[in-house]
Amino acid sequence: MTRPSNTLLVAAGIIAGVLLAANLHRGALARGEGRLAQVRAEIAGLRSGADQGSTRARLALLQTQAERCAGLIPAQSTTAELLTALKRDFAGLGVASPEWGIGSAQPSGSQIEIPIDLTFEGSFPSTHEFLRLIGAYERIIRIEKLVCMTQPDSPADQLSVAIRLCVLAQPDHPGAESGGDAR
Repeated sequence: MTRPSNTLLVAAGIIAGVLLAANLHRGALARGEGRLAQVRAEIAGLRSGADQGSTRARLALLQTQAERCAGLIPAQSTTAELLTALKRDFAGLGVASPEWGIGSAQPSGSQIEIPIDLTFEGSFPSTHEFLRLIGAYERIIRIEKLVCMTQPDSPADQLSVAIRLCVLAQPDHPGAESGGDAR
C-alpha cells in the first residue's frame, strides 16, 4: 500500500470512530431526555394534585395501623386487669403456690414498662404452656428474664422457674413517664 492509501485508511477509521461516538452519545442523550420527560411528568402530576388520591390512601392505611398499635399499648391503669388475667390463666395450669410481684413503672420512651415477677415450681409442659399463653395476649409483653433450674431432690420433670415480664403501657397522667407525680 502506498502512503496516500494508508492515510485514507486512517482517516476512514477516525471518521468511523467519530460517527460511532456520536451515535452512542445520541443514544445516551435520547435516554436522558426520556427520563427527564418522566420526571417532568411526575412533577406536573404532583403539582396538579393528581397523585393526592394515592397519598390519601397511604395516609389512611398508616392511620389504621397506628390505631391497631395503640391497642397493643393500653393505659397503665389496665395493668391490674392484665395481672388478674395472667393469674387466672396460670391457675389453669395446675401449678401450686406461684409468687407474683409487680414492680414500679420505668420510663421507656414515651411509654412506661411495668415489670411483673413470677416464681413457681412446675413441670416443663406447664412452663411452656404459660409462655405460649403470654404470646397469645393482644398487648406487648416482653419476657425480660427466664431462669429454669432443676432441683436435685425434685422429680425429673419439675423445674424451679423465675420469670420477669415487662408490660408496655401508656402513662395514666402527664409526668408518669418520667417517674414524677403530676399533682
